[in-house]
Amino acid sequence: MTPTKHLSKTRTLTVTIPIAILLFMTSITGCSPQTPTVVDSNLVIPTSDITSTPSFYPIQINGVKMNVIAYRAKDNTIRTAFDACVTCYKTGDGFYRLKGDTLVCSYCGNTCDFEQIGIPSDACSPVAITADDRIDTADTITIPLSFMQKTIAMLENQQTDTSNTNASNMDSGSMDSSSM
Repeated sequence: MTPTKHLSKTRTLTVTIPIAILLFMTSITGCSPQTPTVVDSNLVIPTSDITSTPSFYPIQINGVKMNVIAYRAKDNTIRTAFDACVTCYKTGDGFYRLKGDTLVCSYCGNTCDFEQIGIPSDACSPVAITADDRIDTADTITIPLSFMQKTIAMLENQQTDTSNTNASNMDSGSMDSSSM
């Protein structure tokens, strides 16, 4: 008989990811994703798990699959970001993969040094989750569900706005460079 797992009384739920998603995420990012922990619908990352190699924590918010990247910088601060390129996410392919000591945008090929993770930018870089956006303790980093929902909705709206603009341009007979 197989032992039965019981949820702890702290209401901690470990999210399990199907094997296919794990293999897919490994092929995209170049590393194995971490198993995220969810407490009261918030993503909780133990600080002891965060190293000088970025870790990818898969999440799914309102049907959108994404990773949160966590990294311990050279100055020992913890940096976090969404695995979504600020400028390329709207294409539907603006995610990152590890290549040596950099992250590479899967859409445009731009590289981002690990030290840039979590620093807000308008350039091609992961969408920052700053210390102001999360709750830090000595043992954990907590990223609130409300913040993740708001940010992912903003990213999805950029994608929708781009799709609507391209459809509108095609309807009016004009052509943009993305349709060539």
